[in-house]
Amino acid sequence: MREARRVSEKLGGLLREGRSYLIVENGENQSFAMLDGLAKDGRDTLCLSRKPPDRLPPSWSADPEGVIWLTSAVGPGMMDPQNLGILTERIQQFLQHGERRMVLLDGIEYLTVMNDFDSVLRFLYRLSEMAYQYKGVLLVTVLPEAFEDRQMALLRREMDILEPRS
Repeated sequence: MREARRVSEKLGGLLREGRSYLIVENGENQSFAMLDGLAKDGRDTLCLSRKPPDRLPPSWSADPEGVIWLTSAVGPGMMDPQNLGILTERIQQFLQHGERRMVLLDGIEYLTVMNDFDSVLRFLYRLSEMAYQYKGVLLVTVLPEAFEDRQMALLRREMDILEPRS
């Protein structure tokens, strides 16, 4: 955990406004540990995750307004993963109300299952454009084994790459 904290501190200085980052997971779900300190870095954060809010680290789930659970269930803080248009609007509303805002999208594998890869890729293109337009930061976690080589190449081409150490 100490290593994750050091990486997080270094990472906070490396993230640039207006950029999108692909966090390549190695199957050990290290991204939240790596990113844990960033939510406290004076940035407003929005986390969209396949994980329910009570399974997220406290620094990401402390503000219920800052967490969206991607689920087909209906209720407060929940959004349908098949409605990429509504997700896009929610993220845009968040980003346009201040600079240095950060969006963490954890669960593009799930979005791809619930939609199709091309739709999710177009969604990510739009989010990258919004991060640039509103001087925010977009962080997207991905498990490479869940995608074909061509799909991973397209994801890697769109965003800067961050790989947690194993």
